[in-house]
Amino acid sequence: MSRVISVLILSILLSLTINVKGQFHLSLGLEGALTQRGFENVASAGVGVTLGAEIGISNKSGFTVQTGYIHLIPEEGYSSTHLIPYIAGLKMYFNTKENGAYFHPHVGAHTISLTRKGIVTYSYSTPEQTASTTDISYGLGIGFITREKLDIEVRYNLIARNSGTINYLALRVAYFLF
Repeated sequence: MSRVISVLILSILLSLTINVKGQFHLSLGLEGALTQRGFENVASAGVGVTLGAEIGISNKSGFTVQTGYIHLIPEEGYSSTHLIPYIAGLKMYFNTKENGAYFHPHVGAHTISLTRKGIVTYSYSTPEQTASTTDISYGLGIGFITREKLDIEVRYNLIARNSGTINYLALRVAYFLF
């Protein structure tokens, strides 16, 4: 009896996967970042990994969510810097979702963590200090999906801060897992 139930559950899961396969995509990507305004003297570039999902709305659009970890190469004075994006967006395809170009506006939040090196002088020492904030972010991307299941996107991200916005340019190259 348990074997029949196992086969039944497996066949249901398999049929759901086949039905959802054309409407849902999961991608794993490498992301490079070039920091711009607001990152002066903190970091100039970075690299990381991202995980993205897309749920098809129509043949020419899809709702997206993405998160990841981007390690920024710290400038002098910092021992560690990184970004963790949490974004949701809408991909609008010029052709179809199977391959071709798309436009991708998105909104979300970014967690920024900075660790300032400790300072030791003759009579004074300051310990290493870490500051982390999560701020609202938004941006625009343009990309292209190849027939080989690669998603290549260039994205401009703006992160709203109390003192204005900070921004970075990103290149994401991702592979569709399914």
